[in-house]
Amino acid sequence: MDVRPFDPRRVPSPWRQILEEEVERLQERSDVRAIGIAGSWAQEDTWAHSDIDIEVVLRGEHDFTLQVTEREGMSVDFGFFGEGNLETLPYETRPLYDPDSVMTRALESRDLDEFLTKRLREGLDACRDHLGQCEESVSVDPRSALVFLHLFAWTMSGLLVIAAGDNPTIKRRCTRLERAMGMRHRLDFLTRCGQLFGLPESLEHAEELLSHLREGYREIWRFFKGKTDGPAYMIQQPDSELWFRNRIEPVYVNDRRDLIWIVYGEFPFVESFLFRNLTGHETLPLDIFGTAEAFSGDPERWVSRHIQCLDLLGEGSAGDLLAMSGDILEDAKDFVEEGHYLTG
Repeated sequence: MDVRPFDPRRVPSPWRQILEEEVERLQERSDVRAIGIAGSWAQEDTWAHSDIDIEVVLRGEHDFTLQVTEREGMSVDFGFFGEGNLETLPYETRPLYDPDSVMTRALESRDLDEFLTKRLREGLDACRDHLGQCEESVSVDPRSALVFLHLFAWTMSGLLVIAAGDNPTIKRRCTRLERAMGMRHRLDFLTRCGQLFGLPESLEHAEELLSHLREGYREIWRFFKGKTDGPAYMIQQPDSELWFRNRIEPVYVNDRRDLIWIVYGEFPFVESFLFRNLTGHETLPLDIFGTAEAFSGDPERWVSRHIQCLDLLGEGSAGDLLAMSGDILEDAKDFVEEGHYLTG
């Protein structure tokens, strides 16, 4: 794989100053072997609220750790890797500081087409799993079935973007799918995945969804204080205020469709940690909301907010949406086989 070093001088203010400060601070540490940048800056695909994603190779053997930080108006995230797990470096990583070429060699040794093909196959498998969960839960609890369809649409959108040869993203999930599918004249994928989130009708409730997520964060953040198993951002940061201001509000202002996708993806993501902590479930149970009746306090309030968000989608049939999702999956398999993502 061709690896291009990253020149921080090409980064505009105020990101450049912060990036240079963090790289200088890391270079002073004796345990740091290499530093790179990933995400939107590495891909030269930024927007007004892009995070800075810094990848750090530490000397010796270390498990991967993620550190999320917030400044006024900006988010900076760090991924720390040991020398023995460099195969998990984000594929788009570009070296910033690599005196021994340890990061460069690890990235150059990869076959990008093979890596992306594997990632797409895993994505298709995950989509099949979500549809299987939906099919099992639809007769038990239609709301739970809808949650699994949201997880399907979230996963599907990411793999379709990669299959189109575009860059995946989290905060601009819907608009990035729109761009990628526009490139390949397949906007039908955007329309059908959007229908799983109630689009376009759910746009009328975007402000209410934003409020549910804001207040839900403030409540559930307390539960994860002191926990070892939970979302890293909730464990590591004292409260949700800067996180929400830096990462969620700009999405709402930029395109409310992306906010809707985030809300319906974030609630089950956090619930997966709640179930592990409170009931021992390693994955979401098929009857999410029946099982969650055992929750109390802030976890109970989080689930209640999720239900209110789901009820905003109206009376659409989970069974009909499941059938449409099966068609999306079959079409996606053909789209992946077209090989737009291949670099050779």
